[in-house]
Amino acid sequence: MVILGLTLLTGQTHSNMGVSLLDKGVHSFLFCVLSFLLIVGFLKQSEYTFVHFNAISAAIVISVVYGVAIECLQLVVPGRFFDWFDMLANAFGAVVGYGLFFLVYKL
Repeated sequence: MVILGLTLLTGQTHSNMGVSLLDKGVHSFLFCVLSFLLIVGFLKQSEYTFVHFNAISAAIVISVVYGVAIECLQLVVPGRFFDWFDMLANAFGAVVGYGLFFLVYKL
C-alpha cells in the first residue's frame, strides 16, 4: 500500500525528479524491499506449499507485475505518466531484493 500511495501521488504533491538517478534509485529501493519481504514471508509460511517452495521466483514475479501495474495505473492519474525506465528500475529492485535476501540468509 505504501508503494502504491507513493507512486500514484499527483505531480503537484511532490517535486518532479524527471529521469534522475535519485528517482530510479527510489523505485529500485522500494521494490527491493518488497521482493525481500515477500521472499521471507513466503518461506516462513507453510500453508501454501507451492509458494513456499517457489518463494524466490514467486516474489520476483509478483514484484515485477506489481511494478508494471502501477506504471499502467499512472496513465489515468493526473500529473503522472507511464515511464519505461521506472518499470525497469522496479524490476531491477525486485532482483536486487533477492540478492539482499541471499546475502542476509545464505551467508
